[in-house]
Amino acid sequence: MWLIVGASGYLGSYFLKNILEHTDDRIVATYCSTPPADDAGGRVSWRPLDLAKREQITALGAELAGVTEPLRVIVLSAIHHPDKVRENFAQAAEINFIGLTALLGALPAGARLWYVSSDVVYGESVEKHFFRETDPVGPVNAYGRQKVVAEQIVLAFGHNVARCSFLIGPSRIGRPHFYDVIASTLRRGDVMEMLADQYRSAIDFDQASELILRLMQRFPHDRLGVVNIGSDQPLSKFEVAQAIARAHDLPESGLKPVLFGDSTFFADRRARDILLDNSKLKRLLGLDRVVCRF
Repeated sequence: MWLIVGASGYLGSYFLKNILEHTDDRIVATYCSTPPADDAGGRVSWRPLDLAKREQITALGAELAGVTEPLRVIVLSAIHHPDKVRENFAQAAEINFIGLTALLGALPAGARLWYVSSDVVYGESVEKHFFRETDPVGPVNAYGRQKVVAEQIVLAFGHNVARCSFLIGPSRIGRPHFYDVIASTLRRGDVMEMLADQYRSAIDFDQASELILRLMQRFPHDRLGVVNIGSDQPLSKFEVAQAIARAHDLPESGLKPVLFGDSTFFADRRARDILLDNSKLKRLLGLDRVVCRF
């Protein structure tokens, strides 16, 4: 049995897709505000869960207390946007690590959990350094600092952390993602500015969810600690947008490269480059390459 906390979001929808396609397991999936209509033929049971509401955490914990089969948990819920975390730090903390702690305490003792975190905990890749999981963290903004606290709590409970790079892919939830915005902008013939000198180990939603699920299935009881989830080849957002254009046979002429130092996209500070060493991931799963798929 699976519990996906935050299943109604972009990445959560891909976890649902891959669990349903590759297993016969039942899924308890949580949403924050509006319940999705699809229950995948009865295999998905939707539950409301706002991590800022303790009564909902308590109710979910009471329901799961009676589960006798192995419970595998994926936690995705968080306030992700760095600028929103900066504007409402205390409100974000209620979800990003205070509510997370309450959730961890409410789960059955035998539950095995993976927390999906972010590469932003590392900070800046100075001189194109590829971060290993053992490197010290040094986030440059409030969102990154909250993710560090959340990771430490998860690890203290004996669970595992997946540090994902920049995630992208077509939306499966009816709300356009950055991927869809790029495609629709180019399809209209409009111009879109894209950062050309900020690099991340970008990976698509589908593959990231597949890799984490494979780790969970291959190592159901192991304490692996932190595992970087990213592709081999760093990409700028400009290069990502070019790949999306080519995948949909759209003109690349609408993409305008912008330098990181000249951009006005962000309110809070961002690291320019965050590059991930994914050798631990490849060793654990016996992979030769991990390439972002479009």
